[in-house]
Amino acid sequence: MRVPMGLAASRTAVQLGGCLLAALFGVAAAAQSAGATPNPAMVPMAAGRDGVCTTADQNAVTVVIDYQNLGGGIKKYCASNLPKGAVGMDALKAVGVGTAGTTHDGTAFVCRINGRPAAKESITIPGESEYHEHCVNTPPATAYWSYWWAKPGGSWVYSDKGVLSHRVVIGGYEGWSFSNDPDGGYGGKNPAPGLKPVAWQDPPKPSTPKPAPTRSKSPSPQPVKPKPTGSSKPQPSQSSKPAPIRSASVTPSATATPSATPGPNSPVPTESESATWSGTAVPASPTPGQTAAEASPPPPSMPAGEDPAALQSGSGPGAELMIGGALVVAVAGTAIGVAVRSRRNR
Repeated sequence: MRVPMGLAASRTAVQLGGCLLAALFGVAAAAQSAGATPNPAMVPMAAGRDGVCTTADQNAVTVVIDYQNLGGGIKKYCASNLPKGAVGMDALKAVGVGTAGTTHDGTAFVCRINGRPAAKESITIPGESEYHEHCVNTPPATAYWSYWWAKPGGSWVYSDKGVLSHRVVIGGYEGWSFSNDPDGGYGGKNPAPGLKPVAWQDPPKPSTPKPAPTRSKSPSPQPVKPKPTGSSKPQPSQSSKPAPIRSASVTPSATATPSATPGPNSPVPTESESATWSGTAVPASPTPGQTAAEASPPPPSMPAGEDPAALQSGSGPGAELMIGGALVVAVAGTAIGVAVRSRRNR
């Protein structure tokens, strides 16, 4: 029976629509499934560091390892960013602690931690003074690593489960202690780790470095002016005054000097003739209304070629003669002046 063209076309459209709906539902289911699975790249990796954990560490647990009689002290680590459901082995791997299991039990039973006890180490156990751990069979109860856990602020609890099955307490403690108890036995007789599981503390606040004080330049010292001592004022320097120069007297001419008293018949020379005759300026008598200083003639000038210093010191050729001549002229002039005055008065 032949199907009409219209009916065939409608069937084809229905089939295509069904396929399309199925594809859409498949994509939605795949998207929902992908959203439920977390992206591994978004999950932080577990990390470890030395020291106990603080309240700032996320999804963390403090790991304590006490070497006891083996020697080595107590080591403390912090395992952080642990995944949900992490077990004891996850915490050991996060802090970088190496472990070794036994041939008999595998990694479920920890035989060595960080290589201790080594196969060459001698351990004293009851009935054997030099026991060596080769990690083939399960270690004896008098020389093995005991496993502990604790809540913050609580007490250590001996774990009844192995390292692969015990889930860690986030915010708590994981403890390992080497038990070398001569009494032996698993459980409470074995020594717990020597660190007390106290409550976690807040991380220390970073200290803000104080800025270094800036050194201010010290002002340069000002020069101190010395205070004047005493009230004495500086005396002015005495400038040397030039010594006065003595004027030399005129040497008298070679004319004969008249006698001191003229004869009665001798003509009386005039004042001008007396000065010319004697060769030396004779002081004239002052006229009425004239002072003696005005009537005195000016001093003769110093002859050319004479040294003033030689005349001042009185040295040089003819100094004695000049002084003697000057005295004679002075006496003669005085005598003539007296004679003229007496004649006028007659």
